[in-house]
Amino acid sequence: MGIIVDSPRVDSLMVYLCSLLLAGALSIIYPFCGTFGVLVCCSLAFGFCAGTYVSLRTIILADLVGVDRLTNAFGLVAMLQGIGYLITPPITGSSYDATGDFCGPFTIAGVMFILAGLICLPVKKLSSRKNIDMDSCLCPETCPELAKNCVVKCQENLCVVNERITTV
Repeated sequence: MGIIVDSPRVDSLMVYLCSLLLAGALSIIYPFCGTFGVLVCCSLAFGFCAGTYVSLRTIILADLVGVDRLTNAFGLVAMLQGIGYLITPPITGSSYDATGDFCGPFTIAGVMFILAGLICLPVKKLSSRKNIDMDSCLCPETCPELAKNCVVKCQENLCVVNERITTV
């Protein structure tokens, strides 16, 4: 998956979003897997999705907050995950106790994955407003439309965009 996401044409946040949404859908359909073969296929797909969103988390955090604030962001994400890990078992356990089947807990888990994926949509919009592609970095004199959308300063053949420096 790393080779695919490393391509400049692939948006890692969208891959992350799709993997979370697919993991949520797979969690919801687990109780309806009628045969062992279908369960194995769903489990393999879920494992692929889980590997994808776990491995992309650090890359996306670095893209969103920068490497200098990566440790703080990762700590915040770990804290929020810990809260989820603490709250979810009693909720899903009480759902199983109330209904006597696993349809409720798997549905709750799937909905949480889907909500986590949907949270990525506003993050995508906010990050696309703040950042531009470094390959298209031009000085304001050359491209005034670019200067309106982001912070761009040219200094001695360097283009400073949102506190990141690249050569022009």
